[in-house]
Amino acid sequence: MPTILREDTLTFTYKQKKAENSYVEMTPFSVYDEEQYIKTAMLPQEALAQYIKAQHRLDPIFDNDHGKEYSYAREIIFPKSRKGSNKGFANRAGDKLDEILQVSKVKLKTDIQFADVCAAPGAWSLYLLQYYGSARGVGMSMPILGTKVEDTWYPQLRQNPRFKATFGVTETGDVYDFRNIAELAKVCSQSWGEPTPAVASPPENLLEAKPEILPSGLLDLVTCDGGFQIAKSPTGQHCEQLQEIITQRLLLSEFLVALQLLKENGTFVCKMYDCICPFNVQLIFLMSQMFEETVFVKPEHSRVVNAEKYVVFKSFQPQSSIIEKIKQIHAEWKADTCYYQIIEESEELKQFCVFVNRVNETLVKRCTDALNVVIDKTEELVRQKANPVIKQTDPSAPQTNQKSDEKEWNDIFKKDEPRDYYRDQRPYYNRRDNNYRRDDRREYNDRNQYYK
Repeated sequence: MPTILREDTLTFTYKQKKAENSYVEMTPFSVYDEEQYIKTAMLPQEALAQYIKAQHRLDPIFDNDHGKEYSYAREIIFPKSRKGSNKGFANRAGDKLDEILQVSKVKLKTDIQFADVCAAPGAWSLYLLQYYGSARGVGMSMPILGTKVEDTWYPQLRQNPRFKATFGVTETGDVYDFRNIAELAKVCSQSWGEPTPAVASPPENLLEAKPEILPSGLLDLVTCDGGFQIAKSPTGQHCEQLQEIITQRLLLSEFLVALQLLKENGTFVCKMYDCICPFNVQLIFLMSQMFEETVFVKPEHSRVVNAEKYVVFKSFQPQSSIIEKIKQIHAEWKADTCYYQIIEESEELKQFCVFVNRVNETLVKRCTDALNVVIDKTEELVRQKANPVIKQTDPSAPQTNQKSDEKEWNDIFKKDEPRDYYRDQRPYYNRRDNNYRRDDRREYNDRNQYYK
């Protein structure tokens, strides 16, 4: 297998100095505006075209219900993408966090206090509670589709006195709603900090919040592992190639949670997807000014065929001006929109863009090549299933009860097909390679409704 397709952990580290930021008036555009996305993308047009072309090759595979063949092909070629942990953790997410913390050289004390956001059923929390013997954590996530609300988190977490869970004021765990962020902060504060007075009805707008409603500086670590299904557009078009801009609002919301809860010198670990749109690049640029070091990590157990990666921000040094700007953007965000730009260009931003371009060129190239290899194999399997080879036998030879090719095909899948359940036997919905998890799952459509 070519080196570029090996399932290795890739890391990219950047140390950003403080910069003077000139904010621009932000103009929204539709999350389904592929033309605008392509026009503004910070990636060579040829590389972007090949990347989008490879993603669109998946459309007929899933439209024609060949997802099973695709999963089988992917896991033949990239065995580390299989569901389940190879290291004895609750699921593959535990493997990824273990790799992220090791390669980014994050040092955590044994009695850390953490928040695990958009991360049910809680593999990351289980990992932290297991490896840091005096750690204490609070989790907030959306209820899992098809699961009782009380079963959203693993039983081991619900029974652990060092872990508390909340779904926020709205009982949805939705980080788009400021009231849930306020409730998460209150639970953390009442658990380990100065008790916060109960507030019956926090304001919906973050900018209207009083300081006592939203305590800050509470935690050593915040982790966010959110994602959601990318549904078709209102016109019926596949939108997986627009995953980055569709998840902009989620990314910004998770960043705001970390900025509100982290102590000085705290650490923030967050999942993200592509970093091609100028908005995402500039958002991370602003975040990097408040941390001593920024590390992009593509863990070896993160599927090579998708855009998922993690950004690790180390040693938090808050800057009130940036935090207030991010609060403002969060408060004013409208559904079904995304943004192109936050700040004006500067020398510091140009240097950061050079770094991000290096990350993009490496990861996008690897993802494109991996997708094409897996799709080629998938198409081969589909052809074999549609046109089974008829074995030529000698008519004079004794007749045997050999299995038909179709039966052999089914036996292969029965033996080697990917597991459909986690260890707690809750169903996992596998759709495309956006790697959205069961935690913060919502169907993104023109009304931005939750799953019912």
